[in-house]
Amino acid sequence: MLSLPQDVPPALLEHALILLARQQGGTPAAARKAEAELARWRNESAQHELAFQLAQEAWAQTEAPGLREHIALPRAEAAKDGQGRRRALTAALGVSALFFTSHWLRPWSDRTQSFATARGQIRSEMMADGTRVDLGALTSLTVRLAADAREVVLDQGEARFSVAGDVNRPFLVHTRWGSVRVVGTEFSVRTAADATYVEVAEGLVRVQADWQGTGSALAPAQTRSVDSVELGRGDAIRMDRGGLGVVARIDPANVGAWRNGWLVFDGDNLVSAVQRWNDYTSASIGIVEEDRAVLQRLRITGGFSINDRDAFLKSLPRILPVRVAVRDGQTRVGRR
Repeated sequence: MLSLPQDVPPALLEHALILLARQQGGTPAAARKAEAELARWRNESAQHELAFQLAQEAWAQTEAPGLREHIALPRAEAAKDGQGRRRALTAALGVSALFFTSHWLRPWSDRTQSFATARGQIRSEMMADGTRVDLGALTSLTVRLAADAREVVLDQGEARFSVAGDVNRPFLVHTRWGSVRVVGTEFSVRTAADATYVEVAEGLVRVQADWQGTGSALAPAQTRSVDSVELGRGDAIRMDRGGLGVVARIDPANVGAWRNGWLVFDGDNLVSAVQRWNDYTSASIGIVEEDRAVLQRLRITGGFSINDRDAFLKSLPRILPVRVAVRDGQTRVGRR
C-alpha cells in the first residue's frame, strides 16, 4: 500500500508545496516574504524540514512553471480573485499531489539511499523517515527503509544519528564488527579496520558484537554472536574480533564533536588517533613503521581543534614518550 512516510502528514506536504510556490512567483516583495516564512517554518522541526525536502523533489519534477502561475500569490492577494482563483489553487496542488503519489510514495522497501564524504568533508543529511545523520570525513553508508525496519550499513568512517522515533520500525546500524539497535535516540558509530566504536548522547541503544556482519538485507551474515549490551546516555563501547569491550563513561556533549570542529580522544591508541586526524586534514601525518607496535600501546586523551593540526602535533611529545619530526616534507611520529 502506498503511503506517505509516517512523519510527514499530507497537510504538511501541502503546506510546504504552497510555500515553495509563493517563494518562486508573484511580486518580488511577496517572494521575499514567502522565502522568510519558508525558512522559519523549516526550522521549527525535523518533520517540517523533511516535508520541505519531499515537496522540493516533487516540485522540481512536476510542471513547476504551470504551478507557479496558479499559486504564486499570497493568500490575501489570491482571495481577491474569488472562487476561480481558489479553484486554480486547488487544481495546481492536485497536480503536485498526483505526481507525488505516482512517483514518490513508493513502499518503504523501495527506499534506499547512499551517502559518502571525501577527506576533510563533513556532511549532514535528513533521511526519508525524519532521522538526521551527520557524516564525518571519509565516511560511506547505505540506508534501507522497509515496512518493518530501518537499516544502515556503515562501510567506513563515522556518523552521528538523531533517530526519529518509530516503535514499529526499529533502527539498526550494521558494521563489520557488529550492530546497534535503537527506536529513537542520538548516538554515534565509528568503524575502522580493527574495531567499531559506539557512543550514546541520548536514549538507549543495544549493541551486539557480530563479526563479519549481522545478516541484514544489506550485509549478509557469515558468523553470529549473542554478545550484546545495552548502553545509555554517556556510555561508550568498543567491539572488535574479540567481541565487546568494557563499557566506558564519556561526556555526552562530546558525542560527534567533529561536527563542531573538534576531535575528542578518550584513551584511543596513538596510531588510531593519527589515522583519524588524517581523515580530516589534507596534510597527512605519518607513523614510523618500525615504531608502530609501540605507538599502538600508547593512549591519548583530550580534545583538539580540527583546524589546529600543529597544536595536536606539539602536544604529543609533552604528554607521551614520542617525537615528531619532519623529513622530506612529511611529518612523522615515532617513539622517543
